[in-house]
Amino acid sequence: MPPPASGGAKAVYLDKAKDALREMSKWLQEKQMTAFEVTYQGKTRTLQNWAKGVSLRDKLRLGSDERANFRDIVNVVSGLALNQQFAEVSPEYPTFAVLVTESNRKKLVGNALKALAGGTRTKDANAVLDALEMLDGERIEPGESRYAQEVLSRLKAKGHGQVLNRSELLNGQTDVEFLRIPRKLDSHSTPNWTVIPRQTGQSERRDVG
Repeated sequence: MPPPASGGAKAVYLDKAKDALREMSKWLQEKQMTAFEVTYQGKTRTLQNWAKGVSLRDKLRLGSDERANFRDIVNVVSGLALNQQFAEVSPEYPTFAVLVTESNRKKLVGNALKALAGGTRTKDANAVLDALEMLDGERIEPGESRYAQEVLSRLKAKGHGQVLNRSELLNGQTDVEFLRIPRKLDSHSTPNWTVIPRQTGQSERRDVG
């Protein structure tokens, strides 16, 4: 193995590497929708074909001068591919107008809780509250939400001074917990969203333990 380059030669190699990286990044940005394929249930399609008829910019809420992040594109396409399966497993799971990921979910929940407490109503907060059926036009109406109604009905069924335990709200056959609502098929909402309907019961003497 030749000795590592140093001095002027090293700078030349670094410049060439940077040029190659820029060219590769440019190519990936331009070709990402056709260069990558996703296979699901035996069907192999390019990202472009999976997203056919869907506005990724709208899904990602991008401005006219913003570029789509490749990871977010993969998340959207994965959602499109898994949509039918998810609808069968969780038929009444909230439908969000914004892209919800593992990395931004905590922030979305926080924004929604701040809005419920009288804070600033951001677009993300409105999207979450709308998905949880807590908006009536521009007004916040938690009592209209079937998710909030389910939590409150369980609180009211408890005796004075009793608590509602986590296990009484959430369950799941896998490592993913769901709020089970006994209407139609099992209706699911994960623990992150369950904490929002709970806020509507703050005036109750009972609480979730």
